[in-house]
Amino acid sequence: RLTGDRATDAAGIGPVDVALDALGATPTADATMAAYDSLRGRGTLVLIGGVRQELTIPYSDLMHRRLTLRGSWMSDDETVTTVWNLVRTGLLDLSAVELLTVGLDDPAAALDLAERTTGLGFVALVP
Repeated sequence: RLTGDRATDAAGIGPVDVALDALGATPTADATMAAYDSLRGRGTLVLIGGVRQELTIPYSDLMHRRLTLRGSWMSDDETVTTVWNLVRTGLLDLSAVELLTVGLDDPAAALDLAERTTGLGFVALVP
């Protein structure tokens, strides 16, 4: 659970070799930068989220720690097609993925449930 304090959050996340940022729209870039701070030397930060703020990556730190920063806006068409074909042919079993639903009229409950959801579970708003 993030505290909002970048140093505390980085310590809680890592040290790690790879951090994946898939946060989406957040009010600040602090959580993403905490993930950056949590990396071990030669670590990689993968950005696939939608953080709307500019990230101030310290060039000297990035270079001296030999970090890799990789960005990708979700996935390209080829990846989507490949994954879909794996699912369609039964080579990728999605039975372990747990779908949790909340009514569209209760977004606060969806956020609460999402905060408590772990592992391969995800929350979807439904009409």
